[in-house]
Amino acid sequence: MLRVALVSAPLIVLASFVFQDQIKNSPAGLPRRADTDSQLTEELRLLEQQLGEAAVHMDTKTLERLVGAEYALRIGDAPEESIPRAPWMDSLRPESPHPYKVESFHEQYHAARKLTNNLAVVGLLLTQKAISSGHERSGDFYLVDVWKKTGDNWQIIARYSTPIHKN
Repeated sequence: MLRVALVSAPLIVLASFVFQDQIKNSPAGLPRRADTDSQLTEELRLLEQQLGEAAVHMDTKTLERLVGAEYALRIGDAPEESIPRAPWMDSLRPESPHPYKVESFHEQYHAARKLTNNLAVVGLLLTQKAISSGHERSGDFYLVDVWKKTGDNWQIIARYSTPIHKN
């Protein structure tokens, strides 16, 4: 056992130096293993928070500002269809015949990166308490949101939502 420890310890230390050297010397243009942009992550985290608060309070003015015209939602447990912007926005209105009522939400583990100068993606874990057309939609969801920048403003243009089923 001592012999294994004496041989494996230096190998572990050597491997960590090799891994760090690979990161420092990775070819230009290729993302690092930790390919998130911390400044962009914080900027989009704040917008994600505003989007969630607007949904809870049915704040259509904020939703209009944050949600792009090309927005579509794809849900992991109904992959055969997309929900375009208009019906999604309508579902958040109190008078909707098929309301989606978000009572509360919590977001964590935001990670964002730019895809182009005006396109970014953020992944996060969302925990929400919500009801859709009388059906429970509470739980944990892994979201991937695509944001598009026009001028100085970001708008969400796509959301991919997958429920996380706990065993």
